[in-house]
Amino acid sequence: MSRTGSVLWRAFLWVGAAAVAVYFVLPHGLVQNTLYNALSLAAAVALFAGARLHRPSRRLPWYLLAVGQLLFTVGDQAWDFFEFVRHINPFPSMADVFFLAGYPFLGLGVLLVVRSRNPRRDRGGLIDAVIVATGVGLLSWIFLMLPYAKDPSLSLLENVVSIAYPLMDVLLLALVARLLVGQDDRAPAFRFLGLSLAAMLVADAAFAALALGNAYADGNLIDAGWLLSFVFLGAAGLHPSMRELSTRVAETPKRLTRKRLALLAGASLMAPTALAIQAARGEHRGELVIAVGSAVLFLLVLVRMSGLVRDVESNRDELDEQGARLREAEARYRTVVEHIPAITFVQEVDRETRQKQTVYVSPQVEAILGLPPRARVASKPWLDLLHPDDRARVLSAEQRRLAGGRPIPHEYRVVTPDGRTVWLHDETVLIGDEPGLPRVWQGVLFDVTAHKLAEEALRNALKRERDAAIQLRALDEMKTTFLHAVSHELRTPLATIMGVALTLERHDLSLSTEDRLDLIRRLAANARKLARLLSDLLDLDRLDRGMLDPKRVPTDMRQLLARVVHESDLAADHVVEVEATSFVASIDPSKVERIVENLLLNAVRHTPVGTRVWVWAEPKDEGVLIAVDDAGPGVPADLREEIFGTFVRGPKANGHSAGVGIGLSLVARFAEFHGGRAWVEDRPGGGASFRVFLPATLGHEREVEAPATPSELPV
Repeated sequence: MSRTGSVLWRAFLWVGAAAVAVYFVLPHGLVQNTLYNALSLAAAVALFAGARLHRPSRRLPWYLLAVGQLLFTVGDQAWDFFEFVRHINPFPSMADVFFLAGYPFLGLGVLLVVRSRNPRRDRGGLIDAVIVATGVGLLSWIFLMLPYAKDPSLSLLENVVSIAYPLMDVLLLALVARLLVGQDDRAPAFRFLGLSLAAMLVADAAFAALALGNAYADGNLIDAGWLLSFVFLGAAGLHPSMRELSTRVAETPKRLTRKRLALLAGASLMAPTALAIQAARGEHRGELVIAVGSAVLFLLVLVRMSGLVRDVESNRDELDEQGARLREAEARYRTVVEHIPAITFVQEVDRETRQKQTVYVSPQVEAILGLPPRARVASKPWLDLLHPDDRARVLSAEQRRLAGGRPIPHEYRVVTPDGRTVWLHDETVLIGDEPGLPRVWQGVLFDVTAHKLAEEALRNALKRERDAAIQLRALDEMKTTFLHAVSHELRTPLATIMGVALTLERHDLSLSTEDRLDLIRRLAANARKLARLLSDLLDLDRLDRGMLDPKRVPTDMRQLLARVVHESDLAADHVVEVEATSFVASIDPSKVERIVENLLLNAVRHTPVGTRVWVWAEPKDEGVLIAVDDAGPGVPADLREEIFGTFVRGPKANGHSAGVGIGLSLVARFAEFHGGRAWVEDRPGGGASFRVFLPATLGHEREVEAPATPSELPV
């Protein structure tokens, strides 16, 4: 509603009401009549202005109402001219011509409003309007028109004009009744229009009754009816809702309300009412008209009742047909719902407790969730089966869905009574009533377990593929590193061996015995280096292929450690000490010797010249703990886990090469070979402590007879 429209109709209503009050304060005469005519003209102007201001889709009805009101205004002006200027009786005169000419315009305007709102035929509303008009017309004829017709003091023209006024009122009443009984409109403009026409008709009837006894005079209280009619008519034209009165409304079922029944009953009782009034007055006139009117009313009521019966029968047949269609649709819906691979459910929400009660769940709940049929009417029983990890998320989604009223698809897991984990895709819609309160939940639950498993399998496959690609790249890098390292480790001793061999082969060189022995020692040392490298590679290959079995024999650990250190030519530049008591352990001596030898070689390669190295062993937890400690720089924390991997090489700390990167890997593999493990930790006082734990004999391992104990070897 625009602010201008709101101000105008309110101002007209209040100013008009004030003018009505002022009218009865003014003295009778020309001034009072001038205010009356001004208010009548203001109503006509308001109708024209409202049609221009609010621009309804059909302006003609409002223009016709305005013309009718304007003709009434001209008639009042002509009446005053004859009465106050020419001082003659204005009845009958041109004033009556204008008055009577205004009725058709008002009636046509009302009829167009009716047709604009509901262009379809409303047979029941039309009959109701005729019943009301016939009943009121019967009273009007008996008590208004018939007395004028039989008055011998009136001329023919006066009789015709006197009868024409109530006749026009009856015809207008029929149109007003058609407007009121055919519309269930709450628009303010509609109500103002109805009040205006009702006030005018009541005032006209009262005026006609008083005029019979010459009891009417200007300023009579009856004038309030006409004045209020002007005010209400102007307010109807200025109110913004007047646009709706020319707009077609949706067709609604017509109901015979109590007010409508009361109106029809009152109209039907007009004939006996007329007889009762005449009997009270002792009069007997118009009996034939009353009889005819009673017959007409009876026939109209009979037609109306037959129409109602037909409507009831038609509605019953339509309801039966709709019920059959509904049952058929329900059967089709149930057939479709109960054959799709999903759970369909419907829940109703109690308006008072707000609790949800499931009224239908499709049979698939048994196949998908393993719930028995009796559990179908429980309150969404699958919520009780929610996976613990998904419960909070699902309940939160339910609250958001309840607050927003919008569907929130989500997926969650449930654990069925038989222990299966089922993934559900939940599509639930909340349907609310007009006030916005939740009324019904409708939803579909899809079993997406296979989809989720496929997604998981795909993710695992992609992860395995990525891991394999990473491993392949790592293997490629290790192969390159290995080839570089092996080529260096092979080339250096081979070059030395070749050089020494060629030198010893020459006969033209005269070498002293000491030089010759030195060359032979170098030749032997490099040959042992090659032998160690080949042994490591062969052992690594045999371990990968599972071709080795531990051959445990009782072995004196101190003697084994002393022998390895004594026979090693790697620790010449370091101070190596063996710290071990004499005890016997069941081990594979050759493999343990390789463990100690590789740990000792690792310490020599990665510590500065002259660094102290300790080799020790002790019984521990029904096994043996072997360790090689050094006082070198230690092992960085980020290398301690991967340093036992194949082809992983640490930084060299002296003139020795970093090696191929398989020595510590063999240590770890030989430890696992015995059922133990290898690790590195910080040595108390600085340096690194490489440790190997070998457990006692396992049940499936073979223990052989121990050889003769050798004599203790010096360190």
